[in-house]
Amino acid sequence: MKVLLRKSPINLTINQKVIAITIVLFMYDIWLGMLSYLIEVIFEFMEYNLEEIAQEMLGVGHHVSEIIVLNLFLAIALCSLVYLWIASPRIYDYLSDIGEGFRRQFMGFWYTLRLLEKIKLSLTYLLIGSTFITFLFV
Repeated sequence: MKVLLRKSPINLTINQKVIAITIVLFMYDIWLGMLSYLIEVIFEFMEYNLEEIAQEMLGVGHHVSEIIVLNLFLAIALCSLVYLWIASPRIYDYLSDIGEGFRRQFMGFWYTLRLLEKIKLSLTYLLIGSTFITFLFV
């Protein structure tokens, strides 16, 4: 049985992929910190500008403009959650298709390996996984 593998748009060897995944996994706190800071800056910028617009256009005080902006953000969040609830079956199907494609690609790759290569690959993933779990809980 011949297994056909798709060409990846990013031509990386297995070692390069393992190194890239390891760097991303070990630096997750830095990435999350940068992302949360960026979201906070964007949120504060929008909040300040919307408060100023509400104060100028409606002629209300600072406290009332904060309540208006909070209610606006809550309405946006509620609409986003409703849309996510409606779109969740399509998102699940899409992610399932992607996962199935990755599984088929990996199984095709796995079947082409010799026994020694399978042992090396398994030990590499075991070492990286156990190291990640160790640093996650330390």
